[in-house]
Amino acid sequence: MNDWEHLTKHAILGTGGQAFSLPQSPLSFLWAQLETKEPAEKLLHSAALLTEYRRVGWQLPTSEKQSIASSPPETLPLCTPKAVEYLRTILREEDREIQKALLGEWLRLAQAAKQRAPFEVLPVLLDKCKPNKQLHKYLSETIGQRGHWLAKRNPDWQSIADVQTFRTSEV
Repeated sequence: MNDWEHLTKHAILGTGGQAFSLPQSPLSFLWAQLETKEPAEKLLHSAALLTEYRRVGWQLPTSEKQSIASSPPETLPLCTPKAVEYLRTILREEDREIQKALLGEWLRLAQAAKQRAPFEVLPVLLDKCKPNKQLHKYLSETIGQRGHWLAKRNPDWQSIADVQTFRTSEV
C-alpha cells in the first residue's frame, strides 16, 4: 500500500476508532516534523504534505505541437515617453467616440513619425481598434512586428493582421 492509499484508508475509516500512524517512506523525515498530536489533524497535515510532495514531482505533459516562433525583431523605434503617456490616457478614456477620435489622431501621428506603440499596451490597443476599421490602416503601421505577431495569433485581431498582409502584397 502506498502513502496515498494509506492516508485515504485512514481518512475513510476515521482516526477515532483506530490508531493512526504514518507509514515509513521517503517523507518520514518531513512527517516527523509535524507538530500536532491530534490524529485527525495529523492526517490532514500529512495529506497536504503528500499532495505538495506529489505536485512538486509532477512532469508536465509534452505536446506534439511545434513551438511558436518568437516575434521578429522590431524595425520601428518606440515612441517617446510623452507619446506613451498620451496613449495610455487615451486607452483609459471612457467615452468611446472621444476615444476613437483621439486614437485615430495618435495613430496617425505615430505613423507619420514612423514610431511604434509600446509592447505592454498592444493587447488593449488591438482590442480598442478592432471594431474601427478606419483605424486599421494606421494601426497596422504603428504596432510594430510584435503587434503583427500578436494579431496573427488571436482570431479577434485577424482583420488587423490581414491589413498588414494586404499592404505588404500591394508593394
